[in-house]
Amino acid sequence: MGVVILSHSLAGTGVVRNGVRIANLALSKGITTEYWVISAEGPMRQELHPDIPILHIGPAWVKRMPRRLAGLACVAALSVMIRERKPGLLFSAGNHFHLTANLAYRLAGKPSGVRFVGRASNAMPGVERLGPLAGMPWISTFFQALGRAKYADMDPVIAVAQELGQSLAQIGVKPERIRVIPNGVNVEKLCALSEAPLDHPWFGKDNPPVVVAAGRLTRQKNYGLLLEAFALARKERALRLVILGTGEPSIRASLEAKAMALGIADDTRFEGFVTNPYAYFARAGLFVLSSRWEGMSNVLLEAMACGCPVAAVAAPTGTAELLNHGQIGPLTVADPQALARAMLDRLAAARASELLRSRAQEYDLSRTMEAYAELLFGSHLSRDFSSTPTRG
Repeated sequence: MGVVILSHSLAGTGVVRNGVRIANLALSKGITTEYWVISAEGPMRQELHPDIPILHIGPAWVKRMPRRLAGLACVAALSVMIRERKPGLLFSAGNHFHLTANLAYRLAGKPSGVRFVGRASNAMPGVERLGPLAGMPWISTFFQALGRAKYADMDPVIAVAQELGQSLAQIGVKPERIRVIPNGVNVEKLCALSEAPLDHPWFGKDNPPVVVAAGRLTRQKNYGLLLEAFALARKERALRLVILGTGEPSIRASLEAKAMALGIADDTRFEGFVTNPYAYFARAGLFVLSSRWEGMSNVLLEAMACGCPVAAVAAPTGTAELLNHGQIGPLTVADPQALARAMLDRLAAARASELLRSRAQEYDLSRTMEAYAELLFGSHLSRDFSSTPTRG
């Protein structure tokens, strides 16, 4: 018996970061903890406590498949692990793994004594996520049914924003099974990291303001919109744009081509993965979140914790909550002209770093972890699994 955390890999994503934090928290409470993954690769492996074993789900070749297909291919293997090891708590860390986890839990026969919990980490599929397909009624019906299937056997379902909790209830998750625990950041640690030196030619004292965005190069982050808005804003004042994050080479090439076509390539940089984005945030003139959807944006919180002014598209979910419905930073619709205006207006206003840090402090990681500890570990869990595994 003990705690098991599930995710596809140990990639440097918000989902995995939170999964690793919860695993480390369980271990700190004296509870035997394991982390189960399809692929053990990723930078968050270094953040996982060395006393937490990593167990692989399924054969090694599965990890070369696309993430969601790999998850479905591992349902049977995961069900066997659940049946044999019978963890006291089975925790699915994010949306990408919920269907696999729920199917495996059912196939294992919903073992007595195994509490199955999941964390809803992203907005439910809607117009923003489905794009042109959203106009087809059967598509919406299908994804609502799929959403219900993901969460059918979880109790509770943890939503990272009030808005997300409401959307879960709308697709049929019983409200009494929904708990809201917002994402959190270690404000003190981020402030310290933000003071580290930054060797970048664009952040000199007399240079134009730098607009920063950060996150994977994916459709979700909607960087095409940001490039269009930046091109419009740059016509009114000198600006530069830095985008932090990795992604498929084809997506990066497409964004670079778009920047070239918009005539902003010389003032736009795709920096890829950086070990300390907080040094960028602290020195930027503005952080922009252009996402089509979120759960509750960790990176927006991190920018605020570093005292960086922010502007955002008011996409579901959590963004309006974080920005107190526009009181902390401007919220806009997903339109290039509207976003450009919001960027220019915020750049022209006072920096107000203390207000931003104060708001981030309301989401300090210590509060988040206390809420998880109370919800997940309030009742006793036996400290031993049935056997001692080999670390992956």
